[in-house]
This record gives sequence, structure tokens and C-alpha cells, in this order.
Amino acid sequence: MRLTIKTKLVTAFTFIIVMLVGTAVYGIFSLGSLNDTIDKLLSGPAARLDLAQQINIAQLEAIRQQKNLLTARGADETAGAIAKGNQARKEFADAFSRCWRWQRKKARRAGRASLNFPRPSMEPTIKSENM
Repeated sequence: MRLTIKTKLVTAFTFIIVMLVGTAVYGIFSLGSLNDTIDKLLSGPAARLDLAQQINIAQLEAIRQQKNLLTARGADETAGAIAKGNQARKEFADAFSRCWRWQRKKARRAGRASLNFPRPSMEPTIKSENM
């Protein structure tokens, strides 16, 4: 049986179109898989990094306010440094407690009953009412 040029061309173009459709379907499924992977990345390591940065910023702000408290010249500067320091410690405690809850949830998922160290107290050491 002899194949005509028309039959050969139709067969070749049909094969190319089927390959293009197959490539498109594979790409769509791969993008779905990539989307799931990125979602896991954003909810895991990237979220932890964001919490660590928030803790670091709050800690630096608390240290800055302690320095400002030591170098304050007047009562209003002292009161402002105490208020800002208390706010920074509150932000630090909030970020740290979110990190703590995240670690406890991760430990429960891994099958461990609890973490091996107690949660530290985050009470402010300077009370603005005493000034």
C-alpha cells in the first residue's frame, strides 16, 4: 500500500498536534503541583522566617528604647521611652507566642507530646506607672 503525500502530511501534522496537546496537559498538571509546593513553602519556612524577623525587629526596638531611657534628659522623654519600650516588649511577646504555638502544633503533628522546655515569661520589667 502506497501512502500519498497528503496522507503523510496529515499524519505528521496530527502527530505534532497530539504532542502539543500532551505537552499542554503536562504543563497544566505541573503548574498545579508547583502551586501546591509554593503554598507549602509560604505556609512553612517563609512564615517562620517572617516570625523570626518580627521577633528580631521587636527585640531591637526594645533595646533601642532601653538606650533612649538611659539617655533621656527629661520626664517626658523617660515616659515616652518607657511607653515605646513596653509596646516593643508586647510586640515581641506576641510574635514569640505565635512562634511558640506554631512549634507546639508542629510537635503535635510529629507525634511528640510537648516541647522539652518551658515557655518563658514575657512580663515587662519596667512599669510606666512607677515613674
